[in-house]
Amino acid sequence: DLLFSGFSSDAVISLIGIMIIGAGLERSGVVNIISDYILRFGRDKESRINFLLMSTAGILSGFMRSVGTVALFLPVITRIRRQTGIAKVRFLLPVGFCAILGSTLTMVGTGPLILLNSLLKSLGGHVDAHGHAVDQFGLFFVFPIGLALLITGILYFVFLGRFILPKV
Repeated sequence: DLLFSGFSSDAVISLIGIMIIGAGLERSGVVNIISDYILRFGRDKESRINFLLMSTAGILSGFMRSVGTVALFLPVITRIRRQTGIAKVRFLLPVGFCAILGSTLTMVGTGPLILLNSLLKSLGGHVDAHGHAVDQFGLFFVFPIGLALLITGILYFVFLGRFILPKV
C-alpha cells in the first residue's frame, strides 16, 4: 500500500505526464525545430537564448497551460544545453516563471481566471460601476495586465538573472 501511495499525488502524476509529453515532442521533431530556431537567433549567447526561451514560453502559456508549456520546453532546454554547454539551471527557473506569468495573457491560460469568469456568469453576469450588465469577459480581457507582468518577469531575469541564478 505504501509503495503506490505516491501515485495519489497530483504532482507525481503531472510530472509523469510532463515526461511523457516531452518524450513525444522530442520524437516528433518539435523539439528540434524550436531549439534550432532559438539557437539560430541566440547565437550561443546565454542572455539571448534565455530571452528567446522566456518570451516564447510566456507567449505560448497564454494559450495553453503553463505546465504543458514547461513540458514542451524541458527537452528544448536539454538540447540547447548539449549544444552550448550552458547549465540547464540557468534556463529552467526563468522559463518556469515566464510560463506562469504568460498564463495571465488570456482568460484560458490560467485556471482561476476561467473559474472566475464561469462563476460570475453563473451568478447572473457582470455588472459595471453604473449597474449596467456587461458581457462575459473576452479572451484578451486581462491582456494588458498579463503583458505587463510578463515583460517585468523577462526584464527581471535579463538584468538580474546573472546574479541570482546558480552558475553550477
